[in-house]
Amino acid sequence: MANPQHIEWLLEGVEVWNERRLKDVFTPDFEGADLYREFRRARKLDRNGRIPLAGVDFGDPYDYTSDPNWFHDEIVNPPDYTMVDYGRVKYSTDLPDDEEYLISNANLIGVNLVLADLTGANLTGADLTGSNLAYANFTDANLSEANLSGANLGECRFINANLCSADLTKSILRGADLTNANLDRANVTDANLIGAEFNGANLAGAELWKAVLYSDKSVPQKRYPDR
Repeated sequence: MANPQHIEWLLEGVEVWNERRLKDVFTPDFEGADLYREFRRARKLDRNGRIPLAGVDFGDPYDYTSDPNWFHDEIVNPPDYTMVDYGRVKYSTDLPDDEEYLISNANLIGVNLVLADLTGANLTGADLTGSNLAYANFTDANLSEANLSGANLGECRFINANLCSADLTKSILRGADLTNANLDRANVTDANLIGAEFNGANLAGAELWKAVLYSDKSVPQKRYPDR
């Protein structure tokens, strides 16, 4: 269940949201939210009918995987903080005032972000399992270690996006544009890749087992919606 307060904060705009993320320690929770409807109802869609989330920060506040040269066996400690990594959750006991926080990654499970403009967005480690992201624009976005399993990513743009170690199992990437995308160590098992473009993409270490790469049926020319 999505946190209504987080939806309200997001509707205030990307700049305000990102400033709050810098000041406060909280886990963005939008599970099951229809953000397209929320933005449309609030008359906050842009002039092209898209959800204006370019540059939004939904990522792990202690992410160190944005560097394409980062490796899992590299030990990095954030300055002034003692972090213990338990997979997808990090626990800190060295925050100001000796307070303890359980910091998990953004919850966007089942969210509706169809037609979202997420250019340059930070979605490191975000959980987008089963989400509808059709026609979204992720150009230059950071989705390293994001969970996109079972997500609808049809006709999405991932130009220059970082999908390092992302989970794309059983996702729909039909007609997606992954030009120059970084898919190093990404899990693309059982994904639908019919009509997807991979020009210049980095697929080193990517798991493509049982991925559907082509169909006997002709693939219609890609048409992005006008709005």
